Amino acid sequence: GQCPPSISSVENELRDSDAAGRVIEAIKAGNDMVILFHDPGRQRKTFDRLTSALALAVQEGDIDAARIDGSVRRILQRKEQVFGDGLYLNADAGVGDVDSLLKSLSLEEKLRQMFIVSGNFPNELDLATQLGMGGILFFRIGSEHNRPSHVQPKIPLLKMTDFGRLVR
Repeated sequence: GQCPPSISSVENELRDSDAAGRVIEAIKAGNDMVILFHDPGRQRKTFDRLTSALALAVQEGDIDAARIDGSVRRILQRKEQVFGDGLYLNADAGVGDVDSLLKSLSLEEKLRQMFIVSGNFPNELDLATQLGMGGILFFRIGSEHNRPSHVQPKIPLLKMTDFGRLVR
């Protein structure tokens, strides 16, 4: 069977100058996704910094590109289970399966799929959608904190309810 993505949590990234190192080590240790917990007003800057650090680690050979592809493949397989053909609605023309979707993504787009926001702060759903992140945790259906975004991401976000049940 398919293995579900493994997830690590990184808290208070901006207070810890070694956040990028911790994210890199979490990915190297086998985690497929990393959860970001803090104010989304700072999250974009942190997210960009962590994505850049991961990209540099891949480019310098500290993390094998095949390792990233394996993680993103598992994430996309899980999303395909949840969204079915809806996974491909906003993808490039000719993309209709996980492998072709994976091949169509840039390194940055792949790395963005490996991040999840906490969902504890206002507008995190919109931020995660705009940035093309992998998902949102603690998603509260109907919460004013996470009103539906008007942005259509290339790849849909995974969302968790308060009860930890995966929803569309």
